[in-house]
This record gives sequence, C-alpha cells and structure tokens, in this order.
Amino acid sequence: MAVALLSLSYSYSYSDTVAGTTNNATVDGLVWNMEDVLPPQAGLVVNGLIYQYTIEKDPNTDSNVHIRNEYALGEGYIIQNTDDWSQLPGSTINNYLTFGNIPREAIGEGSITVDGDGTITNSNVRYNYKFDECYIVISNPACPGYQQSLYDWLLENGLLGKEPDVNDPLYDEWVQLTLNRQTEEEDEEKVAVVSEEEDEEDDGIAALNADIDIEGFVDGARQSEIMSSFASVPNFDNYYNVTIQGGAYEETVTLNDSELPDNTRALNSLAKDSLHREMVRSQYNN
Repeated sequence: MAVALLSLSYSYSYSDTVAGTTNNATVDGLVWNMEDVLPPQAGLVVNGLIYQYTIEKDPNTDSNVHIRNEYALGEGYIIQNTDDWSQLPGSTINNYLTFGNIPREAIGEGSITVDGDGTITNSNVRYNYKFDECYIVISNPACPGYQQSLYDWLLENGLLGKEPDVNDPLYDEWVQLTLNRQTEEEDEEKVAVVSEEEDEEDDGIAALNADIDIEGFVDGARQSEIMSSFASVPNFDNYYNVTIQGGAYEETVTLNDSELPDNTRALNSLAKDSLHREMVRSQYNN
C-alpha cells in the first residue's frame, strides 16, 4: 500500500484544547463536503484519519483505491492515501492515518475513488480533530484575557465613549464589562477607605500606649524592700539560748485511806432501775 500526504507546517498553542472524532463522512456517498463533516469552530485542526471499506473485484485485475482531500488553499491534495489491490482478491480493509495539525480551512472536498477494476461498499471515513476553545478569546467569557480582548474590540470599533447598538451581538458583553469595571473601582475605593480607618485606629492605640507611664503605677523602691524581706532568713538563736528560771514542784495531795468506799447512791439508783423494768415487763406477762 502506498501512502502520500501533503503536510503543511502550522503552529498552534492550546490553552483549553478539545478533541473529537467526526461522524462517517461517506454516509451520503463516496464524495463529501468537509463543511458538512467538521465542526465550525475557529482554530480547529485535523490530525488523523480513520477509514474502512470493502472492495469487490476480480483477483486477476489491477486496481488502486484513493482516499483524498483536496487542498482548499491551492492545488493538489492535502491528504492522500492509496491502497494497491492489483492481482488481489476483494476484501475489507481498516486503516488509521496520523499527520501534523492541518487547519480546517485548508482541507477541501474528500473522496474515495477506484483507479482500475473494483467496487467500493461499506465505506466509513472519520476525521480526528482538536480545537482551542480560546483560539478567539473574545468568543468565550471564560477564556483568559476575555475582558481585555473585549475592551480592545470595543476600542477598535469606536464603541467606547458612546452607547453601542443594542442589536450588536456583543452589546450584552459590553454592558457586563462596564458593570464589572464600575464594581472593581467601587471595591477598590472601599478597600482604600477601610485601610485608612484601620491606620487611624492603629495610630490612636499607639498614642494611648505612649502616654502610659508604667513606673507611675509601681513604687520600685518599696517593691525591692518587700522582695528583700521575703528573701531574708530570721535569726532564732536568741530564743534557743534563753534560760527560764524555775525548780522542782513537789506533790502536795495525800490520801488518808487506801480503800475507796462504794457509792451507795449509785447502787440505790441501779436497784430502782431494776425494779422499774420488772414492773414494766409484768404488764406484758399478764
């Protein structure tokens, strides 16, 4: 099989790249318009081709099958692949081609053609592509630098300083950009005011602190005296060495009788208590 591709050198930078694969380009026939196949996004490039088909032919004949895309910006073909089926029986082929990023606008009409004997059936051709959503920054508010790009566009078209046409497709974006700028300016003013108030408050606190005389609240000499008294150790030697005058104290109490008499009053009390208990018990016994 012979493969021939016309490659162009293009360089793109992608900030938010989206990749995809087209539907079958041959659904309506073996010749197709790329405007009906590729998405319309600006900045789109094609970097691959997947194809499949079945050829019906006499194995003793010669034939070549060409899959091509014309070069829309010049002459010849920008994509071309040839399968040589000479002296081969018919069969089905699946193939995948990769190539450098080819801009969408450079890819013209596509086709599958047979040079020699053979008929193509069950064809399926799909293109791999990718595109940068922010290729045109002003087309998407989510793109980095969108506000600046919109501002530049308004400036270039003389729309700053006067009311734009409400029918302009970018009128809403112009209004939103204006509101955003006003909001940013108001926020900056508020931040500046708060910053000044905080600085004034800090200066007031510093001034109050500067007027406080710490030594005026504390008597340094008196405090040192108290601390010294805490640290001193009392001298108890004078108390240890004192002699108290005194002598021996003799017993002055004497006992005339060595026997102590019984306490008759206590005995009588005990007898009365016993008699009382007997009288109480007799009531329950009857």
